[in-house]
Amino acid sequence: TGATGTNGADGATGADGATGVAGANGTNGIDGATGPTGAAGATGAAGSNGTNGADGATGATGATGADGATGAAGSNGTNGVDGATGAAGSNGTNGAAGATGPTGAAGSNGTNGAVGVTGPTGAAGSNGTNGAVGATGPTGAAGSNGTNGGVGATGPTGAAGSNGTNGAVGATGPAGAAGANGTNGATGPAGANGTNGATGPAGPVGCGVANVLIKSNGSSAVCSSITDDGTTLSTTDGLNLTGDFAQQQITQAVSATILTAPTWDGTIETSTVTTHGAVSSVMLVGEMNGNISTTSYVEVGLYRDGTLLNITDVTVRTSGDFTVPISWIDVPAAGSHTYTLRYFWAAGTLTIFGAALHVVELKQ
Repeated sequence: TGATGTNGADGATGADGATGVAGANGTNGIDGATGPTGAAGATGAAGSNGTNGADGATGATGATGADGATGAAGSNGTNGVDGATGAAGSNGTNGAAGATGPTGAAGSNGTNGAVGVTGPTGAAGSNGTNGAVGATGPTGAAGSNGTNGGVGATGPTGAAGSNGTNGAVGATGPAGAAGANGTNGATGPAGANGTNGATGPAGPVGCGVANVLIKSNGSSAVCSSITDDGTTLSTTDGLNLTGDFAQQQITQAVSATILTAPTWDGTIETSTVTTHGAVSSVMLVGEMNGNISTTSYVEVGLYRDGTLLNITDVTVRTSGDFTVPISWIDVPAAGSHTYTLRYFWAAGTLTIFGAALHVVELKQ
């Protein structure tokens, strides 16, 4: 047979024939092999969370894993606060006493004490009875002596003699072995303070005169001229103040005619003062006031110890009230002085309302 020739070209497809009657279903063929898995479809939208299921039972504990490597040591922490000191331990027991040394030899007996003082003599026995008086005649033979009185009671025992001297101390036995030292006992209470030593003599005061103030002479303390007895401060040199107050001078010019005194009608004020002489002066200020019934004049005068110092007056032109002032500065000697304010009126009836006299000592 020759070689098969090539297939001819397919002819045109004929028109579809009428559909035949459906044949009976054939038996199912054997399942073909599973095809490859198709590509995963796109992820669908997330569904809503379902409700949580109930907790499952706890599983059994797993075996302990092996220890990990030790970590590096941490830095030291700060030291804690020291604890309170513990109570002191109780004292240890005392060591045993050392053995007693042998007794020293007995000392010799002391000398006997002196004999006691003899007791006082016993009381005298009673006298025998007197014999009958014989007839007066020649002197009879001497009568026999009366019996001796009984022995007086024994006097009290004399004072005991002084003790004899002690015998010499026996030789000291050898010292026993020293016992172990016991623990120290608690410290005893502090002893009482000793008495204070006697006060040393007073040091120098720089001035040995009582009540005299001390001053410096530039190198040491010495007495000043000022005394202070607790009541009065005084000086023999005078007290000078710097400035305008030192040694102030007081002068007054007085006309002799002014000091012609009338016959005074009375003394209305009196004052006594003790002054200090040339280092002081006395300021006097006085006045008298009243009423006079007619035209007249009234005079007042200042006196020291009865000596007139100053006069002044006032004239009342018609009846009425008046005031007469007066003043003076006096420089009396040191001592007690009595100052008086005297008055005089010329006519009418005088009524005195009041008066005053001030006496003031001033330091110059």
